[in-house]
This record gives sequence, structure tokens and C-alpha cells, in this order.
Amino acid sequence: MVSPLISIVIPVYNVERYIERCVDSVLCQTYKNIELLINDGSTDNSGFLCEKLANKDSRIKVFHKINEGLSATRNFGVEQSNGQFVGFVDSDDYIEEDTISGIVKEQFENDTEVEEKLKDKNINVLNVPEFFKQLKEKVDNYYTEKVDG
Repeated sequence: MVSPLISIVIPVYNVERYIERCVDSVLCQTYKNIELLINDGSTDNSGFLCEKLANKDSRIKVFHKINEGLSATRNFGVEQSNGQFVGFVDSDDYIEEDTISGIVKEQFENDTEVEEKLKDKNINVLNVPEFFKQLKEKVDNYYTEKVDG
């Protein structure tokens, strides 16, 4: 079976009560070819906890940045990701241990859409190269229609 790298972006902001459970739920996945990208602009102990978790598992990468809101944080996580697919898990949520493996298995064995399966499991996902290709096309079309037209 193909084992693409899956990047999971966990935007973190003042969730010291929940972050360990969230991260543990991703680390305990039966599918192991994952990386976690944790973004932090917190004013509580979330940043410290993220670093503590990263010291325990090399798949975790912590980025400390100024809080700019959820969308900007997710975008930053996508920019830092190395995975073929990118998923988002909210820092106060958790996922079942076979969530990612089930989706990847179905994608490559049954030729189903991994994005739809992740959405069904409450994980937002995008294929990064395709996303940026579509974004570029939309920007190009906008300028062609509005600026040049």
C-alpha cells in the first residue's frame, strides 16, 4: 500500500487544557507516516506544552508566531507542511486512532477521494499542489476579467 506523508496542522491558541489530548490522538494513529505542525500565539502555557510534546516525538514541529487568527494560522501551517496531503484538527478536538489509516487505505485500495473521507471524519483537508494551482487560476482569471477586461 502507498504511504504518503500526511501533514496535520493543529492551530493552537490558549488551549492548555486540551492540547495534550489532541496531539496524543494524532500521534496514536495506526497510520504512522504523519507530521504534526503546531502553530502557537498563545498567552497561556500552550506554547510550553507544545515544546514538551515536540521533545517526545520528532514528527512534531512547533512554530511560535504572533496570533493572527485561525485562517492565517492554518495558511502558515500549510506553507510549512511537507505532506502530500494536509489535514486540520482543532486543538480542542481529538480523532479516533484509525481515522487516517482508514482514509488512506480506502483512497489507495478502493480509489475513493481522500478529501471526502477526511471531511466525513471532521478533518478539513486539501491537496497542497492542487490547492495552489487552483488558487493561481482564480487569481489569474480575476485579473484577466477585472483588470485586463
